[in-house]
Amino acid sequence: MVYGPVVHHINDLDGLNTSNERIRDIAFGKAKHGCPLTGVFLWVDVRDLALAHVLAMEKPEAAGQRFLVSPGHYSNKDIVKGIWEAFPELREGLPMGDALTPGAFPPEGWYGYDSTKSKKVLGVTYRPLKECIIDTVNSLKTFVK
Repeated sequence: MVYGPVVHHINDLDGLNTSNERIRDIAFGKAKHGCPLTGVFLWVDVRDLALAHVLAMEKPEAAGQRFLVSPGHYSNKDIVKGIWEAFPELREGLPMGDALTPGAFPPEGWYGYDSTKSKKVLGVTYRPLKECIIDTVNSLKTFVK
């Protein structure tokens, strides 16, 4: 999933891309009674992804290669935790207790990944999830009336 602050023009929060809809729904109470299933357990901040694209074009050693651009695993439960810690004013609308269960990692585990090549060849340094969530929620708050 690609998350990150909204910098393009949208009229309201209904104009969001699918990835950021998930953060919107969690942050602003739509998921209070049931955290959405995570589905895809890898994520990247849109700013890091954009930088990786630029670096892939600029670095000759990146020519013809493919890169997995992701800092790692996450779950929707991690998004809830980040919002809980950073935005006390939004806590009342967050899923809690059993409502968090669907957003957790599956008990049978999840798939692996290796983004070492994006770090070594491109030199990408990834933002932590919490920073991405804070910046995204702050950008979304500008549309809440």
